[in-house]
Amino acid sequence: ITVQVLEIFQGDNIKAKSNGTITEKTDAVFILRDYFTIRSLSAIKKVCESFSVALFAQDSYSVEQGAVAAYCPDDYGSGLISGEIVCKVLQSDQPADTIPITYLEIPAMEKLMVNPFSLKKQGITTPLDQIAALSRVEFRGQPSV
Repeated sequence: ITVQVLEIFQGDNIKAKSNGTITEKTDAVFILRDYFTIRSLSAIKKVCESFSVALFAQDSYSVEQGAVAAYCPDDYGSGLISGEIVCKVLQSDQPADTIPITYLEIPAMEKLMVNPFSLKKQGITTPLDQIAALSRVEFRGQPSV
């Protein structure tokens, strides 16, 4: 596997910096979760779609906005578990730092989020029924307008 890092720090640099880096020969693009990336996701998605390159992300929000997929924590499930921990803190006389946090050991907290509307645009031809047959898959996203 050959990995090429492309650091972009301003939204107007995406097209210029990706020129020649993201091409028809690129297999995939993986973006990290940060504030800048989320703001620039639509531009990154357009570059990937123009070359039929799959865009993978690190968070479910990016999948909802057009990334093809992300293997990430289930934010809703994490929120429910966090609520349970808060209840334990409020209902006990124990300091918060003495209550163990065990949700990290629950394998179902990780899901493969897939945007079915982005698959074909980004060069993925695997049928949806095969993707749906995988364990812990959740489809997210809406058709592009």
